[in-house]
Amino acid sequence: MISPMILELQDITFAYPQSAFTLRFERFEAAAGEAVAIVGPSGCGKTTLLQVAAGILTPQSGMVTIGGQSLTEKSGHARADFRLHHIGLVFQEFELVEHLTVRDNILLPLHLGLRDQEIRTRCEEMATLTGIARHLPRGARKLSQGERQRVAICRALAIAPQLILADEPTGNLDPANKRAALDLLIDRSRQNQSALVVATHDHDLLPAFDRVIDFSDLLHS
Repeated sequence: MISPMILELQDITFAYPQSAFTLRFERFEAAAGEAVAIVGPSGCGKTTLLQVAAGILTPQSGMVTIGGQSLTEKSGHARADFRLHHIGLVFQEFELVEHLTVRDNILLPLHLGLRDQEIRTRCEEMATLTGIARHLPRGARKLSQGERQRVAICRALAIAPQLILADEPTGNLDPANKRAALDLLIDRSRQNQSALVVATHDHDLLPAFDRVIDFSDLLHS
């Protein structure tokens, strides 16, 4: 049985103002339950791809489709609302709200408008699975880098998203927690039939993925 395509990007061109770098590729896709790794040297466009796929950046040309819905045709407000309900994001810089507790950072989708008791249940579950349950009442600013990274992963998974986009999600973790975090991302994506796209420099993790795409072979500046 062929899994439905969750993420489809076609004929994408994106260039930052006053920059020589241009992201160009004809097609990128990820199916339900599929884990895709993207690798390549710094500056090759991995983070840019994730932000285009999330609708944070708007390409100059091309189409971004998630679950059959065109993200590029939505307004900025509609894209933000779509992200809230359908996309789990793990940012490279974590993007935690410093004055909130760990629990409230994981539950941020609730504060932004989602109403789902299951999210609260998954918050506790994700925190336990990543080993940060004891930190739930603690302020985010008191966390180590590795703990912050695990909070970001929990927040991305709490809504059981249709698409998970993770930028170096294991970069600040020790080997044991690194593998555990990746296994959690992959297991949840398969369990929920989400598509998972991970940008990583860690080639030791690549055997865990269904596909690996090397951007140094596909993109040019």
